[in-house]
Amino acid sequence: MQGLVRYPFIIISNSITKSQVSVDELQILKEIDNSYVREVATSYLELNVLIDEGNQIAIENKDLFEPARERINKMILIY
Repeated sequence: MQGLVRYPFIIISNSITKSQVSVDELQILKEIDNSYVREVATSYLELNVLIDEGNQIAIENKDLFEPARERINKMILIY
């Protein structure tokens, strides 16, 4: 049985609060075939939306993806 896998570190941006902007409908995310890469990219973008909205918890955790930030940006651009 295969289902949606959501890794705990990926869900952190969703656990802060729901942003006013949904990144789920972005065409670039729909084009990513690899579900793991899509989930990481979605969570990264969601966290950045919360930062842009001025969410204090998101701002305090803005470095959450820092070790992988450059790689995530490349993954998004590749797809």
